[in-house]
Amino acid sequence: MERQVQQLVEMGATVAQARAALKEHRDVMEAAERIFDGSFDHIVDEDGDVPMSSSATIQQKPRMMTPNDEDEDEPGSDGGEDEGDDEDYADYDYDSDFEDKSGQPQGAAVDPYAGIFFSKDRKEEVIEVEEEPEMVTMPGVSEKLPLMTQGQWMKGCPEGSEQSFLFSLYRELSEGECPCPHGCGASITRKKSDFFTMFPTFNEYIKHLQSIVSRTCSRCQKTFCFACGESDTPTHHKVPAPIDIDASLFHCSNLQGAILGIGLAMLEKAFLDDSQEFSGGQKSGDKSSRKRRKVEFSHVPVSAFHDDEDEEEDVYYPLPVQGKKPKLGTGYAGDAREDMSGQLEALNAQRVKDEKLATLLTQIRTFLPSVNREGGGHASDYLVHPTALAHLRRRFNFVSSQLLRNDSLTDMSDRSVLYFELFEWLETISSHEALASMMAMPIMVVTSAKAVAGKKPSPKGSSRIRERTIIYEGSSGPRELLEAIVIQAQAALKGLEGMKAPETEDTEMSEEQKRMTADDKGKAKDDGAVVSEENRKLLTFCQRIMNTAKAIDRSLVETKGKAFVDRLHASLPKIPASSTAREETAPVDIGDTEESAMEAYVKWASRVRFEYCDLTIPPPPNATGEEDLTPNYKFYFNNEARMLANSDIPKRSLAIAKELAVLTTNLPVAWNSSIFLRVDESRVDVIKALITGPEGTPYYNGCFLFDVFLGPNYNQSPPSVKYMTTNGGKFRFNPNLYADGKVCLSLLGTWSGPGWIPGKSTLLQVLISIQSMILCDEPYLNEPGWANSGGTPKSIAYSANIRRMVVKTAMLGNLKMPPEPWADVIRTHFRLKARSIMTQLDKWLAEDDGAPTVGDGAYNQRSTATGSSNGFAEDVAELKALLTRLQAGRPLIFLSTRAAVETKKEHKTTYEAVVDIIKREGIVGLYSGLNSSLLGIAVTNGVYYYFYERTRGLVLKARTGSKGLSTLEAMLAGLIAGSATTIISNPIWVVQTTQAVYTMNQQPAPSPSGESQSERRPAARPGILKTIQYILRKDGITAFWRGLGPALVLVMNPIIQYTVFEQLKNFLVKSRTAKLRAGGAKHAVAVLSDWDYFFLGALSKLVATSSTYPYIVVKNRLQAGQAHAQRYKSALDGILTILKEEGIEGLYKGVGSKLTQSVLTAAILFAGQKRIYEMTKKALAPVIAK
Repeated sequence: MERQVQQLVEMGATVAQARAALKEHRDVMEAAERIFDGSFDHIVDEDGDVPMSSSATIQQKPRMMTPNDEDEDEPGSDGGEDEGDDEDYADYDYDSDFEDKSGQPQGAAVDPYAGIFFSKDRKEEVIEVEEEPEMVTMPGVSEKLPLMTQGQWMKGCPEGSEQSFLFSLYRELSEGECPCPHGCGASITRKKSDFFTMFPTFNEYIKHLQSIVSRTCSRCQKTFCFACGESDTPTHHKVPAPIDIDASLFHCSNLQGAILGIGLAMLEKAFLDDSQEFSGGQKSGDKSSRKRRKVEFSHVPVSAFHDDEDEEEDVYYPLPVQGKKPKLGTGYAGDAREDMSGQLEALNAQRVKDEKLATLLTQIRTFLPSVNREGGGHASDYLVHPTALAHLRRRFNFVSSQLLRNDSLTDMSDRSVLYFELFEWLETISSHEALASMMAMPIMVVTSAKAVAGKKPSPKGSSRIRERTIIYEGSSGPRELLEAIVIQAQAALKGLEGMKAPETEDTEMSEEQKRMTADDKGKAKDDGAVVSEENRKLLTFCQRIMNTAKAIDRSLVETKGKAFVDRLHASLPKIPASSTAREETAPVDIGDTEESAMEAYVKWASRVRFEYCDLTIPPPPNATGEEDLTPNYKFYFNNEARMLANSDIPKRSLAIAKELAVLTTNLPVAWNSSIFLRVDESRVDVIKALITGPEGTPYYNGCFLFDVFLGPNYNQSPPSVKYMTTNGGKFRFNPNLYADGKVCLSLLGTWSGPGWIPGKSTLLQVLISIQSMILCDEPYLNEPGWANSGGTPKSIAYSANIRRMVVKTAMLGNLKMPPEPWADVIRTHFRLKARSIMTQLDKWLAEDDGAPTVGDGAYNQRSTATGSSNGFAEDVAELKALLTRLQAGRPLIFLSTRAAVETKKEHKTTYEAVVDIIKREGIVGLYSGLNSSLLGIAVTNGVYYYFYERTRGLVLKARTGSKGLSTLEAMLAGLIAGSATTIISNPIWVVQTTQAVYTMNQQPAPSPSGESQSERRPAARPGILKTIQYILRKDGITAFWRGLGPALVLVMNPIIQYTVFEQLKNFLVKSRTAKLRAGGAKHAVAVLSDWDYFFLGALSKLVATSSTYPYIVVKNRLQAGQAHAQRYKSALDGILTILKEEGIEGLYKGVGSKLTQSVLTAAILFAGQKRIYEMTKKALAPVIAK
């Protein structure tokens, strides 16, 4: 019951009224009706005040969807779970609402949604009421019209107290009496049809309101507003608008809320009806049709009312999934012709519907709150009704998000009549300080709907009512969606500018030129800067997009602050201006798992898939003459490009501009296959493409390069495409990819089948066709006449031959000598996918038939399995070695351990050790013993600091008068703690060392193919438990304390390190303090920087490790269990033995990698611990204060 009480209190009732109403009426809706009709006005709280919710209550309040919700939720299920989830997600949207706003603009204080958390990761479950609308007859209308139901009025994902405002306004305007404000006692009865009738058009609704809103009292003959009940001065002043509107409709915020609510509901319905019609939906009576439409649109239909038979069905709104296409058999052969009938009819129908939506948007926009209204603002422009905000956020944001998700600038410019009006809306909303924040809000969209089971059926004769559980999830907001269009607009503008002739100085024509001019009117020199009307339209459209984005950002700065907008921009998608700009970014971190590598790959590929670069060849230094001024390009179609230099073909420029706009944000990128594009900075018709082979094909992970030229007749004719990955013209990778670079594709006019459609087909279609149809899983079937040979030995052998060519050329060749401008893309592609590619190579090598590689792809019937005689194994081995070099980092502590346990004959340099380990054990060999090493570090540090603090506490307790330890006492405490730590953790380090050197002590597994000893694979490396069992079985439990003697000696290492560090630090502070005071700052004390701590830590560790390293060698040999080390009688004897048998060099084996690892670790530790301590102290300060 408490939940219903809280709901009624949020609507404006007192606690006493809520309890009394619920006592008489079990249903919340009935209780609310009786409260607001005055039945409980005589009941007040004991103190006469309306109680306010505490902050704790506000934080946990349930999201009430409609007043007729019953208390059927389980205890504790009133929204607490969702709100707890919200706290786990930090989002750019409204972090600033929880910060100190003292330095922010005044506009931030008027944000009605300030303090409310918004996130794209948010998920809300609400209950919405769906009821059959009441039909009424209105004057001047022949047919009955529906009334907007309360459920439809209040539908959507609620925020704050929106629902209470919506409920109150609906009740106020649909029932009860409107008394005359002049005190004469007269009143007029309000009916639901007055403000909530759904007329066929918005214009008719406005005319109806104009006829009823300004009322004259029958007693006192004075006028008043029928919406708010306040006095109103009659006026016939007209507001500038597309339709004839009287100023009386702007009298109060109540009218504003009603008009925008009804108008946006009409807009939403019109948009959904048009979308469903274009989706091919059938009549609403068709049950299957209804289900299909539900899946296709992520929004609940405005006026849908379903039959009872559907009540128990769940409806979900998944993203469309494209299934795998069946094999086409003959590839691109065939005489099919595309059916073009009905296309113009569909375009005309789309144009009519766009004009209808644009007109409706224009009519409704007149009533948007606007402080810049022509003729001056009204009261409702400054006092925005909360319901207007709710309807804009729920209904307009949905429609705008669907339009802004359009990924084709070409389509948007063709539908400019609608999009220009949409931009007007965005600018109007963003210019109002109470509305601007909506532009950055994530939009809550419907993902599923489920009927609420267990509800009692509606009484016979009454309108049918049912409840549905709607799941809303956060998605990108208007400003974020607009950024993708901004990127396309920038590319289009560059496309239009990139094809213009270079500017020349305005010069007067010579007399001879004037005589040769046929036009007597033009005696000035023609600069060729002709811009067609279509180009001008696209230019205007793109500039409008840019201006809208800038206007929104300016308004957000004023209302939310610059820091908020900076965070917003940082989260928006970006396209680097050039390859140079991108190369300044940090390298991509792939993480430790395949999932993290996939995520990193897609993020990187999305960032670099489209870029501008310089493809010109610099002219030779001694070039002279006018012909040398035309640049050459690193491009197959260089001659064709030079012939079109400085040309200006308006239609071609327009087509290229639109093409580039689409390509910037629509190139497909995925872990399995991606398309990358590079466009020349000065010639946007000079393009290079890279396609990575799709998964499940013999082309997987290969890099296939293409040169693309958009010729003089583009896009009336297809682009010119040349395949460049041919191994010098030797390899034919596919029946459609010739060794000379020819690409057979019907879209390009080089193969029979559906061809290029002038003005409609695009370069993106060409690239995707190559990716999906040519680089296919069974390329043998693309050859004419072989379409029915799927799965045959010939097809299998054909694919095996392609795999060999792919490894040799598309992988190994491109990685060894990456062509321009693809070096960074190719290397990063192979580095991020190195682990996956190595597994793939092993599989391909196992599947190889051993046949020699045939360059033309023909099937060699005489081929027999001959192992690695075809060179495939060598190519795989070389590629693996290159992939290994691309891996980031080398674990230095592992290398030093290996070097320390090697004898004089076995010793190698650090580089030789790396190569040998990788060759014998693979990349994972460098991480031998990592798990036990991490465990040892954790245990060692924990035990050390425990014993150190215990010893320190005992020493301080034993004496008084000093708050700290002396240097000698600190060394003693460190010695005790270090000794205890060494004794306790030594077994762990024995396990770690045994794991690290395990493969050195084992014979490699025998190879069935007869490789040499060095080429055989080592035995499998055991885990921690297996290693423990191995040590116990081999040497007994005492083996876990091998090397304890030298390990105890090494306790001096940290003591030396910290002592040297403190001495150096004190010396540096004293010397710098003396300089400061000598300069006049008498009480100054020098403070060390992070870099000072970094270098002091490095130097102190260098001294400590250098002086104790011989004991590290002895300890590692003993812990490794080597036979020649077991004869060491003590740590000192081990040092003397090594010195005698191996010389001084033997005592410092692996010292290079050990010093690098330990010195760098100590440097980072000392530099970082100060910062970490300060942050921890700051974070715990509030807790300590309490």
